[in-house]
Amino acid sequence: MEPLTVTGMVLAARPIGEYDNRIVLLTRERGKISAFAKGAKRLKSRLSAVGPFTWGKFEMHEGASSYTMYGADVENYFEHLRSDVEGAYYGFYCLELADYFARENNDEWEMLKLLYTTIRALERGACEHRLIRCIYELRTLAVNGLAPSPERMELNAVTKYTVQYALEAPYKSLYAVAVSEETVGTLRKQIDQLLADILDRPIKSKGMLDII
Repeated sequence: MEPLTVTGMVLAARPIGEYDNRIVLLTRERGKISAFAKGAKRLKSRLSAVGPFTWGKFEMHEGASSYTMYGADVENYFEHLRSDVEGAYYGFYCLELADYFARENNDEWEMLKLLYTTIRALERGACEHRLIRCIYELRTLAVNGLAPSPERMELNAVTKYTVQYALEAPYKSLYAVAVSEETVGTLRKQIDQLLADILDRPIKSKGMLDII
């Protein structure tokens, strides 16, 4: 098996048997991949702290049809986000949406940059959580070639500008914006309809966002 080091973020960690985890990562080098982390649930394992939101470099062996993770150089756990219940729910939604769109052995660098920028924005409280979600969803559609046309959406001038900003703003200033609750509400209705037309299965974590 060939050694491989990838840079990325953990999208999900699911138990396999008594001691192992199956880790889903969005990576710069290989797009979305799944890796078995053997012994990850043992207290002294180097991989025991590798879970959702973990960002860093991950060492693994690449086999013919699978990856086995054996090390991690973690750069950020996003602990503050993990301790913010509402923010964490929004974060899990972002992870799941990235998981839905990302593909293995595909160039997902733009999706990875967007995800990292968004998780940082949620942790910092860069702007209101609902607005972060709207911007993230719109930009995710754009990254995946599904960008809506603001001119064809039934929006007022301010809301059209917000959509255009979400689709085109550089990542460093993507969440440096503030709009009214009315604008966020209008965006929410439009984006919900867009996603209903595009997604072929529900995003499970969306249900929690609908009630908080």
